[in-house]
Order: sequence, then structure tokens, then C-alpha cells
Amino acid sequence: MWVSGSSTATLAGGSITTQGTSAYGLLAGSGAATVNLSDFTIATHGGSGYGIYGWTGSTTNFSGGSIATDQASTYGIYVNAGTVNLLASATGGTSVNTTGANAYGVRIQNGGTFNATGATLHASGAGGAGIVFDAPATLATSPLVGATPGLPAMPPTIPEQDTTAPPPPLAIDTLPPVPPPNVALVAVTDAGAPIGSALDPPINGGYNMVLADTTVISDTSAALRIYGGIANVSLAGSTLTGATAAVYSSARPLTTSGQLGATLVMDASHSILDGRIMTDTLSTTTLNMSNNSTWHVTASSNLTNLSNAGSLIDFPVTAALSATPTDATLYRTVTVAGNYMGTQGTIALNTYLAGDDAPSDRLVIDGGSANGHTQLLINNTGGPGAVTRANGILVVDATNNAITSSDAFALSGELRAGAYDYALLRGAVDGSDAESWYLRSDFVVPPAPAPAPTPSPSPSPSPAPEPAPPEPPPPPPPLPIDPPPEPLPPGTYPIIGPELATYGAVQPLAQMMGLTTLGTMHERIGDTLTRANLQGDPEGWATSAWGRVFGRDIDNRYRAYADPRANGRLLGAQAGFDVWQGSLAAGHYDAAGVYMAYANTHADIDGLVTNPQLTDYVLTHTGRVNMDAVSGGGYWTHYGPSGWYLDGVVQGTRYNGTARTQYASLVARGDGLLASLEGGYPVALSWGPNFILEPQLQWIWQHVWFRSTEDIYSRVSLGSSNGSTGRLGVRGQWTIVRDNGQVWQPYVRANVWRDMGGGSTATYAGVDQVPLASQATRMDVAAGVTAKLATGFSFYAQLGYQFGVSSGNQDREGLAGDVGVRVRW
Repeated sequence: MWVSGSSTATLAGGSITTQGTSAYGLLAGSGAATVNLSDFTIATHGGSGYGIYGWTGSTTNFSGGSIATDQASTYGIYVNAGTVNLLASATGGTSVNTTGANAYGVRIQNGGTFNATGATLHASGAGGAGIVFDAPATLATSPLVGATPGLPAMPPTIPEQDTTAPPPPLAIDTLPPVPPPNVALVAVTDAGAPIGSALDPPINGGYNMVLADTTVISDTSAALRIYGGIANVSLAGSTLTGATAAVYSSARPLTTSGQLGATLVMDASHSILDGRIMTDTLSTTTLNMSNNSTWHVTASSNLTNLSNAGSLIDFPVTAALSATPTDATLYRTVTVAGNYMGTQGTIALNTYLAGDDAPSDRLVIDGGSANGHTQLLINNTGGPGAVTRANGILVVDATNNAITSSDAFALSGELRAGAYDYALLRGAVDGSDAESWYLRSDFVVPPAPAPAPTPSPSPSPSPAPEPAPPEPPPPPPPLPIDPPPEPLPPGTYPIIGPELATYGAVQPLAQMMGLTTLGTMHERIGDTLTRANLQGDPEGWATSAWGRVFGRDIDNRYRAYADPRANGRLLGAQAGFDVWQGSLAAGHYDAAGVYMAYANTHADIDGLVTNPQLTDYVLTHTGRVNMDAVSGGGYWTHYGPSGWYLDGVVQGTRYNGTARTQYASLVARGDGLLASLEGGYPVALSWGPNFILEPQLQWIWQHVWFRSTEDIYSRVSLGSSNGSTGRLGVRGQWTIVRDNGQVWQPYVRANVWRDMGGGSTATYAGVDQVPLASQATRMDVAAGVTAKLATGFSFYAQLGYQFGVSSGNQDREGLAGDVGVRVRW
């Protein structure tokens, strides 16, 4: 179809299929011809048979439908000094598909105009770019950019079509075309002229294109190529995806001499760029991102100016990077030759978090400036974490006298690898680069300045010698078990976050849950098995059951580098029954049984973290631990003729909980095994009704181990603990038998406890070990009562207070109590 002159053609629904060389689907022009096609299908099958040829002065509006070409160098749309608009119809948008080699989706020349709304352009053939802006090879104006070395190899470009050449005869022939003038597409400037800030407005005198809700894909080349000249491109809700580049701005050789550089200003609003951006040395590219736009940087890129307003510049993780994260050549850079401006934007970089000079993606400011405020979102590619001892890991490289403002960049949140947190700092430690930005996992407390020397009384003092350069701070020692002193002496210290204190508290809290569930015999069952309580009661199999509820306050402090402290409560319930009760020897009495128990601990954790100024550690709230424990146990209790007893218990526990900080959460799943042997020997004294003084001794062995798991930063193993607890106590008890047959046995008690061993080591990323000691000495005092209220029913209760007596940071304090009943039948 050929429409020319001032004619207007409007068609709705239909199809055009052509065969043969230069057999266009639609040729509009020359003159002021207007063509309106809606819901049309155009397919061409001959070389240079463009789907739509927008010739001089014409306007084509194509709504809905599809355009397809399948030959080499055959464009879906060729805009040569005309205008082509792709629009959405009531039935949907327009699709343009080209499959031949070097067949662009759209090629624009000689001042042509192209816009698209709701369209999809897909070039799948070898070398087929999505959209190409093409400046003329001949200019009538000067000066021209001087000759330069050859450009990188690119797909061959089809020679320009002569705008005065008559097209071949087609199906519909209107008025003959009028040859258009050769339109100047460029404003040639001196090669060194500045392009301005990253918020440059569109430049007059060039191409202008708007893509709204449009997708442009090139499977083998660039989605958008600017081949010399000026182009202003606006993206709104659109996507550019290119195999070799999302955008490529390159100079075009001229037929006379020299080359014509490309100048691109692109505004992307709520749009996606998928691929690198390439700019050759004679061209400039300005990208203004806004309104949640995203640029996926698939390969190292360079452009002139970059504005990131509320948008994301993302360096996606490649398969090769996942396989070999220590290979520095697999990381990418975005180089900005002019200015970078961040307005609440984000840059997501991949970094192998380890020691100094570890590999990372980078933003490079080459001779320009970086201003505004941008958050850096660091993705650790598997680095185990380490203490940096020099400049750290370079992530923003300010080179060639580039400058960056003091608040241009900040981390988006906590950054941890292994046991260490990383901070983003401006400037190198060694003073070599004051404008670049580094990730470091250590901070330095400098020595106090030396006092000024007393000046010599000599009337002609010698000039002071040049001061010696300061010695670098010594490397930090391995993480010790003791908290750092306060104030910190001069030296180098690791940056630590809230996880060290919070995760470190899990092991000792689990040990406490096991011990509290076990308790002492009198906490577990009171005096319900004494002779006074058993008078007249039956013996035999499964004749008795008991249960209790228990709880305690938690106000504990543990010995570790982060000085963890737990404050909260433990609540639980326990139920058991005597499988057998009876006597195996005269005057002796035995009971054997089993029990189940459930306990929950909820504790707020405080500990040391590095302060935001990176000058000291501060004690602060670091997180919470919430943990459940389900236990099962078996016991054998033996009473002798004079009332002495031995109580043996074996208990197994399953732990399941979480340790949460502001930034991370760790699932804690583990198991515990505990064995206890307890004994007491009563001595009758005349200090009240049936008073006895009963020394007690208890030994407990406990093993707790947790499965290795991971939080969002690294793998964490909470480790295992093996320790013993000893108790030396004394109890004074009265027995009061009332006339109604009730038996009341009040008592008071005091114990000294010693936790021995039981230390644990948390391991981060399989490398960094953080030890914690659980050894402590504590005391408790308590009062309680057991009451046989009726035949077959007893009640018991106890309330006590525990406090630490260890020196240093091993406090254990809080109220504890339990209430229980025993039923016989």
C-alpha cells in the first residue's frame, strides 16, 4: 500500500502480505499523507521489504495488530523523514517482530519521528537492534569532530536510503511523491563542550521519541542505538532489553572526514533498562531515572551523567559469579564521566565480603562529582567476613580528581559477614584517596595527642624536624571472650552488630531451661513421697500422678565479647506419673516414673554494638530470644529408713525458637540431654514440731547442641555445650499433723550453685568464632510447703529468689516459684 501527497487513508481490520525485494507493507509519503490503520496484520517476506515505510512528511498511526519481517536487513518500521506512531487499540497493543540478520525493529533517519504506546518490539535475528536512530553520513554544516581510531565492531549498517529515490510501484498509488530536503539531524558542537548536570533537559535540534508502556527487546544486539546525532528519549512504564546493551551511543563516520558523536538524553520513569549502557569516547549519554525505575547492569557500563531519583541501579548476580565469587573479573562497574546525582535512590552491588581489597561491583565517578543521597544495598556473594586492616573494600571509586559530598552514600541497613559488621566510610585510611568510599569492618581509636614540647630557650632554635609518619595501627587480635574495657584504649577494634549478643544468649538460655525443667526433687514433687505423706496410701503400679506449673524471672549476664544480658521470664508446665511405687527392703521405699514438660522463654537481650560514629562500643538493646522446650524424662526416687533420699533423673529436651535483631532473624533448633543425681540426709532437731535439718547435694550433667542454620547474612552455628552444675544446700522442714488428718510440711531452703564448663562457641560463616563462658556461682533462698489435704490429694508450692555471687559479668538474678499437686488412686 502506498499513500502519498496530502491524501488520508483510514482502514480498520485487514492484512497485508508481500513477497519480493523492497515490497513494503505500507509506504506513506511523500507530502502530508496520513494513514490510519487499526487492528491490521502486516507481513513481508522479501529483502528490504519493510513492514511500514514512513517517508518524507507523512504521518502513520498504527493501532493494534502486528508487523513482521523475516529477511535480513529488513526493518519492521523504517521512518525516513516521516512520522510513525504505534498506538493501542481497543483490542490491544501493537507487536513488531523481525527475525532476519541485521533486521532492526525500527530504524529512524533524516529527522523522522517515532513514538509508541502499548507496543512490543522484538528483534531476534543476528545483529538485529530494537530501535536505531541514524544520523546522516553527510553534513552541510561544520565544524566536524576530528578523526579518531576505529570504533568497536558493531553489526553492519544498511546504507541510507536516498530520500529522493522513487519507491517501487505498489498496490495503491496516490499522488506522486515530492523529494524532501535533506534534514539536518545534529547540532555539531566542540568535542570538549560540557553536557551539564545529570538533570539536563532535552536538547533542541535532535530526534524526540516517547515510549509509553512499550517493550523493546533485542536478542543479539542493543535495544536502543544512537548512531550519531542528538536524541531525546522519554520512557514511561517501558522496558528496554538488549543482549549486548540496553542503550548504545556511538559516533558515526562521515563521508567527508571525521566522525559525528551521539548525544542522548534519556528520561526513564517507572521503566526498566535490562542490559549495559555503552557510550563511545566521542558521544555522551545522560540517563535520568525516576519513579521506581530499575536498571539491571548486566555488564560494565559507561555514561556521561546519571540521575537516580527514587529508583534502583541493580547489578544482578550471574551464574558465573555465583560459581566463582572470588574472581574479580566477574564483577562490574558503572562509570560516570560527568556527574552523579542521587535523590533517595538505591544502588545494589555484589561484594565478596572479606578482608581488604576483596572484589566488588563499583560505581566509578571519573572526573566529575557525586552528590545527593543514595543508599548502597550490598549483596554478599559468599564472603566469610574478616577484619579489614587497611583501606577496606572499594565500592565507589572517585578517580581523576572527582569529588563526592560527605553524605552522598550510605548503607541501606546493617551489613554483616561472619561475625563482623561492615560500615561504609568515605576516604582511605592511608590518606591516598579522600573522595572514594570503602567498606570496612574495623574502627580505630587513636592515641591521645602527645603534649607539645617545651620550646628551647636558645635564641636561635633549630627548625623542628619533620614529624615521622604515624605507624599503622596493629592488627586486631582474635575476638576474645572478655568484653572490651571502657573506655577503649588506643587500637583497632572490630565493628560488631546486634547479632553477636543476641545469638550468643541462646545457648545459656537453653541450658537454663533444661535446669529449670529438671529443678530439684522438692521443686518437682514437693514432699509428696515422704513417710508422713504416704501414711495409709497404697503401693503398686500406676497409682499416682503429679503435675506442676513453674516460672522464673530472668536477669542474667554472660561472659562474652559482646557482653550479652538477658532480661525476661520463663514459664512452664510439667506432668508425670509414678509407674511403680513400693518397697524392695524393709524400711525402704521407692518410686519410679516418667514425666513430660513444656517451657517457654521470652527474653530481651542487651549487649555491646559499635556506635554509629565508629569510635566506641555502646550497651544497647540488641534483640529478643523466644524459645520453646519440650522435655521428657524418667526418674527413680529412693527413701531410706531415717528419711534420707536419693533421686536420679534422666531428661531429654527438644529446643525450637528464634533469635531476632532489628536486621536479622535466626531459627534455633537443638536438643539437650541431662542427667541428675540428688541426695539429702535429714537430722532431727528440737527447733519446732518434728523439725529436721536436711543437708542436700546434687550433681547435674548437661549437654546442649544446636543445628547449624543461617540468617540473611551468613551461616551460623550456635555450637554445643558440655557442662556440669553442682548444688550444695540445706533445708529446714517442719511436719505438722492436724486433727483432721491433714499433714502440713513447711520448709525454708538455701542453696549454693556452681555452673562448671558449659561454655559454647558460636561460629559464623564457618570461620569466625565467638566464645561464651557459662561458668557462674549463684545462691538462692526459698520457702515452701507441702500439704496433704485429703487422702489421695496433696498440694505443694515454693517461692524463692536467686542472685549471683560470681565476680565479674556472670550475674544470675530473679524470682522463681512453682505450684503443684499429686493425686493418688
